[in-house]
Amino acid sequence: MKTRQKSGKAEAAGGNPGKFRLALASWLGVWPVLTGLSFILTPLLQPWPLAARTLVTSAIMVPVMIFGVMPAIERLLSTFTKIGCQPQSRS
Repeated sequence: MKTRQKSGKAEAAGGNPGKFRLALASWLGVWPVLTGLSFILTPLLQPWPLAARTLVTSAIMVPVMIFGVMPAIERLLSTFTKIGCQPQSRS
C-alpha cells in the first residue's frame, strides 16, 4: 500500500482515513460493547478459566462489532474519518 505524507504524518493513499482516526472510531465502538459484555457475562463466567471467558466474550463481541456497531459508527463519523483525505487521482 502506498502512503503519502500529509502535515508530517503518513496517511494511506486513496482517500482512506488516517490510522489515528480509524483507531479512535473503532475504540468508540469497542469500549461500550466490551463494558456491557463484561457487566453481563462476568457473573456468569466467573468460575471459568480466563481463556474460556475471553473466548466466549470475543465470540460474542466480534460479530456485534462487525455487523452492528461498526456500520453505525461509520455512518455517524463518516465526516470525521474523511477529513483531510483526498481520493487518489486516476491518471
